[in-house]
Order: sequence, then structure tokens, then C-alpha cells
Amino acid sequence: MTKLVNWGRWVVAAYFGMIVVGSIAGLFAVIISHVRENQSFYPVYMGFFLLVPAVACAWGLVKWRHWAYVLALVLTSFAIFTVPLTYKVSGLHASDWELLILNCATLVWLLLPAVRARYSRRNQFA
Repeated sequence: MTKLVNWGRWVVAAYFGMIVVGSIAGLFAVIISHVRENQSFYPVYMGFFLLVPAVACAWGLVKWRHWAYVLALVLTSFAIFTVPLTYKVSGLHASDWELLILNCATLVWLLLPAVRARYSRRNQFA
């Protein structure tokens, strides 16, 4: 179980890192299209709301921070619970199913007893 806990944190941190890279690429695309068409930059500002917590979460998970564990739980739970809303508005595509599976796998790893114990033990003192 120790290898699953240790290697899992790198996989989950890489997943949040991929969210960061995807958010940055998406923000550049939105900025370029909005500059050309003189539109509102509201989607750019909203993109930063996902970017900043994902960066903090990836860094904190690698450093075994308890706040990053809680933030990862919140972000993955939010991503899982928004799937029914996405389905209701625009239907689900193949990429939505892949992200749902990744978020469920991340949530399962976060809820493993050994992972919870490791993140809670990190903040205890001798």
C-alpha cells in the first residue's frame, strides 16, 4: 500500500498539472479570440479561478500538505458533481467521460485509508 500512496501522489499531482497546462492553453486561445473581436474578458478571469487552485493543489500534494489534500477533494468532487449539469445543458462527449473517470479515480485514491492517514499524520507533531 505504501507504493500506491507514494506513487499515487505523483500521478494525482501530474493530473492537476495537466489541468494547469490545459487551462493556460485555453486562456491563451480565449485571449487571442477576444482581442480580435473586442469581446469581454470575463471567460479569462473565470479561467484563473481554476488555474490558481490547481497549481496550489499540485504543489501541495507533492509536498504532502494537508490543505492540498482537502483542496484536491473539493476540486475533484466539484468536477464529478458538475457532470450532470454538463449533460443536461449540452450532452456528454467522449472527453467528458474520460475526465469523469479520471476524477473518480483521483477521488478514490484520495479516500483510501492509507492516503488519508498519510496526509493527516503529516501535520502531527512528535
